[in-house]
Amino acid sequence: MAKRANGEGSIFRRGKGKRYWISWKDENGVRQQRSSGTTDRRVAERLLREETERVHAIRKGLIDLRAEAMAEAGRGPIGDILNLFMAKLREAGRSERHTSAVESHLRRFVKRSEITTLAEITSESVLAEADRMRKAGRSARTRQHVIGNIKALTRWAWREGMSPVDPLAGLSLPNPDTDRRRRRRMLTVEEWHRLESAAINGPDRYGLSGPVRAMVYATAIQTGLRANELRQLRRSSLHLDGERPFVVVEAGGTKNRTVARQYIRPELAERLRIHAAMMSPGAAVFALPDRRGLPAMLRADLEAARAAWLAEAAHDPVEAARRAESDFLAVEDHDGRVVDFHALRHTCGAWATMAGASLQAVKALMRHSTITLTADTYGHLAKGEEAETVARLPGFDRPDRLAQTGTAGCSNRVSNGGAGERNSVRSGAIRKEHASNRGSLKITGETAILGENEAERGGFEPPWTRRPNRISNPAHSTALPPLQAGTAPDAGSTIGVQRGASQARSAWPRVAPGSFA
Repeated sequence: MAKRANGEGSIFRRGKGKRYWISWKDENGVRQQRSSGTTDRRVAERLLREETERVHAIRKGLIDLRAEAMAEAGRGPIGDILNLFMAKLREAGRSERHTSAVESHLRRFVKRSEITTLAEITSESVLAEADRMRKAGRSARTRQHVIGNIKALTRWAWREGMSPVDPLAGLSLPNPDTDRRRRRRMLTVEEWHRLESAAINGPDRYGLSGPVRAMVYATAIQTGLRANELRQLRRSSLHLDGERPFVVVEAGGTKNRTVARQYIRPELAERLRIHAAMMSPGAAVFALPDRRGLPAMLRADLEAARAAWLAEAAHDPVEAARRAESDFLAVEDHDGRVVDFHALRHTCGAWATMAGASLQAVKALMRHSTITLTADTYGHLAKGEEAETVARLPGFDRPDRLAQTGTAGCSNRVSNGGAGERNSVRSGAIRKEHASNRGSLKITGETAILGENEAERGGFEPPWTRRPNRISNPAHSTALPPLQAGTAPDAGSTIGVQRGASQARSAWPRVAPGSFA
């Protein structure tokens, strides 16, 4: 055996073999050895030097062993990478249904695209998969889910160091709105009242009595909880004693894996209290049917409610025909929009928006990830406030500008801590509405002095000068007494303006510069 002079490793041959072996101590002090694969001693020495230099770099913190291991894993078979990714999803607490769907999408893509390593996943291969799905009749939403799962895989691999770049970072997802196969509609208030009545008075369905079904529907609408989240409600999840009762779904039972605290109305809280009075703390509040039975249960109650509504008009053929053509309480309307169980959640957001709640409040209620999702879903239902917003814009009520344009009437508000005074000039008449003694309008001789609050305007707006408002309707001026210079009116009186525009300009008391005090 031949050893290196520095004692950090050795080069030797085994038995009668001609290839050199190298031996060294790793970063943990454990002896390692392997064949150099060559009969050239100089090559074997270079390999040994690389190993010892790597050990020094690791000990100095220049090499991250975990990053090296992940990079090595990224060069391995794609099946091993998929296994690691799925284990990460399950560790994050994703539901079994979700992880199964993701795994199915990824393994189907890998098989059809004949991908063997992570590096073979490119934008071209993903777009080819999307095109295959489109030709097979898959909707845009389905294609979005599949491509989104593939992007999640490559993004995770890049963050873990398995790939130097994310090859799909610039790839856009399909827009599901361009090919939406299932559109939902909200229930109207009258539809809900009839649905609730039909459920309460109806027979048992899927193991639930009518009153319990009505309670399920009411809870779904008031809380916006999804079907699987309603299944997670336990007796201990109900907090019904305070002035603002609410229910809680733990993070493990919600879609976004965060705790959901949803408030309910007191009358529903009282019904839930009676319903859950004899339950143990860990008992499920609602024994809901499976994912196929739940929408079927709602559909049966909707059909019963519609049948009762149609029966009310049986004596009137015209009204009966009109109701038969109506979408009222229909499971699917003429536009193809459906009422399924998830539509109750949609009703929650729609009613909140129509009631005047801000989009930010609706976002919190619906637990949306972004305000964009809320605006896209419910923004069209929000009360239009454009006109009121424009009317509240400051800086456009300057009396000097209105006077210079010859406008017949203008309005000037003098702010006084919210209890100021409104001085209006309408049709050439100054009308004074007294709110307090401060900020009153005083006219003395040739100078008009506004109250002390108007001084705040003097710093950034020019004072009134020269021209008063012109009279747009001479008929108004004939009924008013002429205004003489130097005349001070009594509080609350109406002051007239001279008939002619020239007389009005000469008789109107001018405001001297710097007179705002």
